[in-house]
Amino acid sequence: GTTPTSTTVNTGTSHNASFFDDPTDCNVLSNISPGQPMTYNANTTVTGTFISGPPPKATVVSPLVGATGLYPYQTLRWNTTNCTNYYHIYLGTSYTGVMNATLGDAYWLTTTPHPNNAVNSGPLAYGTTYYWRVDSYNSTTVQTTKGDVWWFTTVSKPKVFIDALDDMNNRIHAVPVYYSGYYIGITYNYQSFIVDVDVGSHTFGFNSVYDCYQRDSITPSQPMNVVADTSLIAKYLPTNRPIAASPSFPPNNSTNVLVSQLQTSGISFAISCGTSSFDIYFGENFLNVQNATTSSVEYVGTYTPTERPGLNFFISNLINDKDYYWRIDAKNLRGSTKGSIWSFKTAP
Repeated sequence: GTTPTSTTVNTGTSHNASFFDDPTDCNVLSNISPGQPMTYNANTTVTGTFISGPPPKATVVSPLVGATGLYPYQTLRWNTTNCTNYYHIYLGTSYTGVMNATLGDAYWLTTTPHPNNAVNSGPLAYGTTYYWRVDSYNSTTVQTTKGDVWWFTTVSKPKVFIDALDDMNNRIHAVPVYYSGYYIGITYNYQSFIVDVDVGSHTFGFNSVYDCYQRDSITPSQPMNVVADTSLIAKYLPTNRPIAASPSFPPNNSTNVLVSQLQTSGISFAISCGTSSFDIYFGENFLNVQNATTSSVEYVGTYTPTERPGLNFFISNLINDKDYYWRIDAKNLRGSTKGSIWSFKTAP
């Protein structure tokens, strides 16, 4: 298959003819005739005989071996090889299965002609390790070179963590959540509402008005492209200042309240919609508690519902058979509502 070449040499002397054996070619030098070295006394033809060897082994391009966090749909690429007519591609979740796979079995993905060097994986599972192999095939010599087994891992299915937050970033309970216009659930005041989604574009929605709140923003804006775990926040602002808080335990004007119970359960109260934070005041004098400010000794502290999910507080060193007074001021960005003065008396 090559053009003969000629050269002039001295007769009666010994010469050595050779042929270049290209390691990237699939043809392998088998014989040189006549044998070398040889003595030339007349015009002589030297012939190198090549036979077809197996095609070289394919090498990986992408995904890189051991790659992680990949989309669940991949283009498998490899370097083409000489003396190859077809590539047999195998893919699966079992290393042994792919390593031992043969044409037509469950791990055979497809066969593609040379010089194609890429195939689509088709849909893949999330959070799964896949193994793949490319065999080089010479249809003339009917020889196959088995490829190495390569592997990659797809990304875990993304989660969207959904919260509705007020002006102080407290979670708002029971705000309806919609996906592509359909109701899918509500937000919680103790944890995120979590939705599993595919990688890609998604559209979530929230009511523009909920209870005493007006929706201010949605972050990120919709539709949103999800490629990994993502936080979705609907920000709501109160439309008015909050209604006054009310006592839970002890009830107002209670008597014979056990100090031990107060030390166990604390002093608790209820707040209204739109309360973003509250100031707590507590003391032994009605007027002092009534007139207290955040600079007074009666001031216990300012907290958000997130910081005090039980809406309670504890006072140490309470005395038996003693009158106590307390007040809760409810606050948000629209203003503050001063609470009434409540009282209880501990048991003797």
